[in-house]
Amino acid sequence: LQVEAFRIYLSAFKSAKLHIQNIGWKTYTGVGSVLGTTGQKLRIEDIILDIPGYEFRVHQQNTGWTSWTNCDGISSLGSVGQSLQLEAIQIRKKK
Repeated sequence: LQVEAFRIYLSAFKSAKLHIQNIGWKTYTGVGSVLGTTGQKLRIEDIILDIPGYEFRVHQQNTGWTSWTNCDGISSLGSVGQSLQLEAIQIRKKK
């Protein structure tokens, strides 16, 4: 199933950029904010996270889990223009 929205409750959270179906890139800030859309059935396709000291990975349709990537505000996981949904997101403190 596609991920449409989620929240991050980490005090280190600075921002997130999501590529959303039919919308494109959208930037979010604020701990606990809803990232994505609700009630619109629009999939999240790509994500960039800025959370110093953390890393993340995603499970993408037809591909599976990606490698762990730094939450550096630059690195993206997912795809743009391929109509593939993200199905899960994991975030963890860097080892």
